[in-house]
Amino acid sequence: MNKIILLGAPESWTHFARPILEKKACLFSFQDEEDFLASNLAQQVTGDDLMVLSPREGRPPSVDLAPLFHHLGPVRVLVVDGRFDYARLGDAKRGCAIGYEARPWDREKLSQLIETYEDQAPPDQYTLDQRFGPWRAVG
Repeated sequence: MNKIILLGAPESWTHFARPILEKKACLFSFQDEEDFLASNLAQQVTGDDLMVLSPREGRPPSVDLAPLFHHLGPVRVLVVDGRFDYARLGDAKRGCAIGYEARPWDREKLSQLIETYEDQAPPDQYTLDQRFGPWRAVG
């Protein structure tokens, strides 16, 4: 794993997670998807990186996953939500996330979470194309 990219995580959780995640990989944090997708970093994301997405409240995770996969293609996205919800879990998995977890506030749980998902394969291109339409590399 080269980079961990936090998207949309609340400031309090980012502050908690930063020192733990920085020990695992190069860490980047963005408050919203649009800022990330407009950044130079978005052009450098590969399937070896791990994106940790905190979906917006009141919206299904797939709404936030769609633009990521549309612009980035097959990358690893772990959805970390404020609380565990089976309906949101199903939506995240249908949206091609590699996993769905409640936001951990314990150092050990956060480390285990990253270790669990750091080697998972990103979704395959065929699945992404079926879910979000044909993807093509930007640029």
